[in-house]
This record gives sequence, C-alpha cells and structure tokens, in this order.
Amino acid sequence: MTTGTVSTNNYNFLSPFGGEFTHNLRAVFNTRSEILVSNQDFLVGGFEYKREQIKDTYIADASNSPFLLPRTTLAYFAENRWTPRHRWTITAGLRADDIRTGALPPDAFGARPPIPASAIVQVNPHLSVAWLAHAGTSSTIGATQVHSSLSTGIRAPSGFELAFTNNPALKPERSLSFDAGVEQRFLGDRAALEATYFYNRFKDQIEVLGGSLTNLSTFISANLGNARAEGVEVSFRAQPVPAVRVEAGYTFLSSSILALDGTSLALAPFQVGQPLIRRPRHWGFYAMAWSRDRLTLSSSGYFRGGVLDLEPNFGTFACEAPPVGPGLQCLFENGGYARLDGGFSYRAYHGLELYGQLYNLLDQHYEEVLGYPTLPLNFMAGIRFNFPGE
Repeated sequence: MTTGTVSTNNYNFLSPFGGEFTHNLRAVFNTRSEILVSNQDFLVGGFEYKREQIKDTYIADASNSPFLLPRTTLAYFAENRWTPRHRWTITAGLRADDIRTGALPPDAFGARPPIPASAIVQVNPHLSVAWLAHAGTSSTIGATQVHSSLSTGIRAPSGFELAFTNNPALKPERSLSFDAGVEQRFLGDRAALEATYFYNRFKDQIEVLGGSLTNLSTFISANLGNARAEGVEVSFRAQPVPAVRVEAGYTFLSSSILALDGTSLALAPFQVGQPLIRRPRHWGFYAMAWSRDRLTLSSSGYFRGGVLDLEPNFGTFACEAPPVGPGLQCLFENGGYARLDGGFSYRAYHGLELYGQLYNLLDQHYEEVLGYPTLPLNFMAGIRFNFPGE
C-alpha cells in the first residue's frame, strides 16, 4: 500500500513591527508491504519519506532576510505480529528515523553562528501484548482482554528552535510511553467497558537557558528539560439496540515539570512539580446517536477542567524583568468549560442526504487556549449526495 499527502500552513498578518508571515510546507510519502509468514505470524515493513520546510519573518540571515529552512526525514520501519497461542497476541516493531536538516546561515545579531547541515539517526522500538483472559461465552458477561504496550518516541527540533540557538548539536526530544489496561465486554459484545493506566516520561526537552541556569550549557539552548505525565483513562461504549449508540470517556491526568539535568530547579518562570501547560487534570466526553428509518439524531459533549496557560501575547517573555522584558505575569489559570453539540441527518431518496449541526448549545464563553475565544452558539447545515455503488 502506498500513500502520499501534501499540506501547507501559510498565514500573513500585521503587527506593530509591520507585515509578518509564516509559510510551512509538509509532504509525506509512505509505502508498506505485508507478508503472511504463517497462520500465526504476520510481518509488516515499509519506508516513509517526509519533507518539511519553513520560511518565516523572524527566521532570518545576517542581512535580516528570511530564508528557507528545509528538513528531510527518511524512516524505515518493521513490525511483526505473532500469535503464539489462541489467546495471545504479541506485536514487536522498530522504526529508524534519519533526520537531515539544512545548513543555517548566521543571524544579524551575532547570536547564531553558521550552523552546518546535520544528520541524526534515531531508532525507536515498540512492544505490545494482548491476552484474552476470558473468552466470554455468556450472553451477559462477554470477553475479557488484558493489554499493555511500551514504546519510545522523538520530536525533532522545530524551525524556531533551530533558528534561535547557537547549538550545532541540538538533538530531538525523547519520550518513553507505557500503558496497561483491561477491556470487559457485556451483552453479547453490545457493550464494553475499558480502563487503562498510562505513563509518559519526557527527556532531552529543548530549553532556552537564562539567569542563574545559563551555566548549565555553553549554548543558548540545550536538551536539558524533563517532564512526566501519568493517569487513567476510562471509556464505555454500547449499542443496546440497533437504533441507539452510546459512547463516553473520562481521563484523569497528573503531569509534572521535573528539574533540569544538572540542577534541582526548573527553568523560570516554571517550578518543579508544576503541571504541564494546557494539560487538564480532568476531562471527559460523551456521544449519542439514535436512528430510525432515514433519520439520525445525535448529541455530543466535551468537558474539560482548568489548565495552566501562558499569557497569549508574549508567552514566558512577559515575565522577564526590565530592561529585557515588561516584567508582567505570564502564567495564568485557564478555567474549565463544558460544550454540548447536537445534530441530525436525513437520507432522502436517490443518495441525497440533508444534515445539520448545532455547536455550543449552551452558548458558553470559554477559551480552549488562553486569549483565543471560541465561537458562541453556531450552526452548520448542508446537503450531501452519495453516488450509488454497484
């Protein structure tokens, strides 16, 4: 199987400093092959080519002219799905990323020297195990499945992180993820309840050093940051009768900023033990749908607790004391909210379908990200035509 996508994210805007722009391009080409080794062994292998590039007003060279910063990633992956016994499934995989970043010229302020082109190879494994603990022959209590997985991942430095550093050896950020859970089915597989514990550890996070922490590195920024996130997810889905579908979920998340490598402190203005930015401690959702003949009615909701957020105009720079910054507050509590939506669809004759959706039924005023208000009560309606198949 082979797929390819090309996407752009370009915008232009006016600021007190004049016209500004950001142009992003991302192209991904992916091909994979599947081999049936035996009735118990299934092998998947493939290759992915990714091209990313950014051009921005503030990513500039020594003459203060914006330049194109490209990155190419060549990824090779393989995965083996093995069923040694009827109730066991073991999946082991490996992905190798070859990340190639173009050269950066010096900037106009002398903070960034010429940084040569670089290539980083990173290998990330993945392992998951599923065990059917109970086959579930009863029409009331169904199958019980236990599952767990362990994997590592990376995030390559962004264009801005590369453009505003003098560190030629800036590495990708790394993560370790683990989860374990159980799924219980009921009513002849018409309902299922699942609970999963998850743990994420983030290392080598890119931090721009300042103040008393400048001596942690000889460079402006370095891979010194650490963080943790763990919690429990609970989900429920059911279709008690063919006309009704129900799904709901809740997540409890405990996240924490950890000390930088080489010190017991976090980078100001953050403190060790503080929750991660925009990570709610509590959030949940529900979705319901009822169908009869050609009509379908639906309702959904999303509920989120308060989060720690940044000042929307200057971010952490707002906390910098004069003369460097304005010396204002930069960390705020962004309150929780509840959003309810509702909709319908009606399948008319000859493939014609009418549909409509009401968003934010309670007309709540909230901000998913601090400083960016969402729409009040609004709606969308349309007509969809489905071409009949053979």
